[in-house]
Amino acid sequence: MERPPDEISYTPSQLRAYLEYIDLGSEASRTPEPSIPWLEKLIRHHISSIPFENLAMHYSKTHLLDLDPQNLYTKVIKRGFGGGCTELNRMFGLLMKGLGFEVTMHGARVHAAAGGGDGDWYYGWTHMVNFVYLHGNCYLVDVAFGGLGPVKPLLLEPDAVASGVGNQQYRLSKEVVKSQGQAEGLWVYQQRTSNEHPFTPVYAFASIPFFPQDYDIITWYCETNKASWFTQKIVCMKYILKDEELVGSIVMDQDVFFMQKGGEKETLTTAKNEAERIEALNKYFGFSMTDEERNGILKLPSKL
Repeated sequence: MERPPDEISYTPSQLRAYLEYIDLGSEASRTPEPSIPWLEKLIRHHISSIPFENLAMHYSKTHLLDLDPQNLYTKVIKRGFGGGCTELNRMFGLLMKGLGFEVTMHGARVHAAAGGGDGDWYYGWTHMVNFVYLHGNCYLVDVAFGGLGPVKPLLLEPDAVASGVGNQQYRLSKEVVKSQGQAEGLWVYQQRTSNEHPFTPVYAFASIPFFPQDYDIITWYCETNKASWFTQKIVCMKYILKDEELVGSIVMDQDVFFMQKGGEKETLTTAKNEAERIEALNKYFGFSMTDEERNGILKLPSKL
């Protein structure tokens, strides 16, 4: 009998290869017990090794994502690509479970400002996060929201402030989110770039667990709806890790490749056409695409 989707796991050899891929091979032979320092280290190495990106929605034959854990493993660990939130948070959740952490999956509503819109409102369920339970506490873990996402586990405690990269700070609040006359009590993840700026909402998330099938629906919307920015442009981002500290990031935003470090932004290159963008993707992120994948973008608005 086929195993239910929520019971799927990676094998010990896959977990070792996963840890080696994110430069934690020394821990693969004798895995530490679940703890906050170990979880923080896993997150740092994951977001600095595996980019948040949406290339498969553009550079592929079908422009559709495959959330099967084994196919995700092949895409990321064997082929060296990254992925979106339902891909990477799904994979990271399975890694954490395989390492002994207690994990549940949850949905989130992205705030308009964080999703490219205007006003004070939230989109539908278009994001995925994980909860990790440790020593009687619950933590938000998210390795797939780009530069606005948290780079460490956040304790589900209202108004507690946590530090991020550089001067960035994070905060969780419990709020009533209203839409079309309906009110819903949700946790709201907020961030700010420094003490001199106000906290702004990034996304609201629910305590009710989501199933893998729920993420199939979320992914289908993001990859097919023309109102979704995922279908209109290509982004790619990963952090820079130095001496166990996140010191910056490398980003591609459609045609511009840049590095952010120490509060400064340095443009690396601007691609004028597809050939230059593919070359830069290989240079700065190590992606190597097949001819079929490269040709998948030729009739899309995101083509250069």
